[in-house]
Amino acid sequence: MRFSTFFAAASLLLAAPVFGHHSDAALNMDAVVAFEGTVTEFAWRNPHAYFTVETTDERGEPVEWSVQMGSSITIARRGWTRDSLSVGERVAV
Repeated sequence: MRFSTFFAAASLLLAAPVFGHHSDAALNMDAVVAFEGTVTEFAWRNPHAYFTVETTDERGEPVEWSVQMGSSITIARRGWTRDSLSVGERVAV
């Protein structure tokens, strides 16, 4: 019993904390893109809120953009609510 208690305590003290977070590998973090369009979806969820905007490209073809926002608690502190965006609303991103 004494050995197992010592082993458990030593394991906890020696274990390095593990920090986990999702990767931004699929995101282009070097480009700034601006567009206007119509909101087709707004999802208030964790770990991030998302909304989808439909717009057109320079040839007039439809393009759909998914926009990742901060966490729901972070954007709520900035004044956002579940009702801040509505499907069909025009936005500039």
